[in-house]
Amino acid sequence: MSNAAPNATTADDRQAGPRRHAVAPLALGSAAGDAGETEAMTSPLPPARALAAHMRQQHHRGTSQELAVRRILHRAGLRYRVHVPVPGLPRRRIDIAFTKLRVAVFLNGCFWHSCPDHATRPKENADWWQAKLERNVKRDRETADHLSALGWMVLHFWEHEVPDVIAARVRNVVAARRPTLSGDPSGN
Repeated sequence: MSNAAPNATTADDRQAGPRRHAVAPLALGSAAGDAGETEAMTSPLPPARALAAHMRQQHHRGTSQELAVRRILHRAGLRYRVHVPVPGLPRRRIDIAFTKLRVAVFLNGCFWHSCPDHATRPKENADWWQAKLERNVKRDRETADHLSALGWMVLHFWEHEVPDVIAARVRNVVAARRPTLSGDPSGN
């Protein structure tokens, strides 16, 4: 066992070249995967800790598309709420919400929400991923149905759609739902 500090560079490291910092692949297998060891795939499910760590690295808020759409809407004078909890459904959020007008905007990633044009299916652990992605689509439908039943207009857009086009559609829906004699021009 070496007495060197954990981040110290040794002579062997210098000969091997610079260290490359990359996200380690999601380890699959038994509980040994939790400790960072890799084994042959023995279980169809990723270990809970490894999966949780991997999922934490995924962007789910403030994506570049979401920020672009929000900037365009704000420049157009529209005011909205961001990441609003879905009324009556815990752990679900609306990406952009015009609460007084009841307009909910969801900006969905093509992979995570199974875009009909760009969805891909992982080859590793395919059964688990298929079930996971199907649950995501089912949850999206349940959320949209729930909000619609509460009188919300629900708009879904894909990550490959152009932010200007998304913002124009949102502006049109907000304008159509805004009362003619509104005291609040922002829609909130």
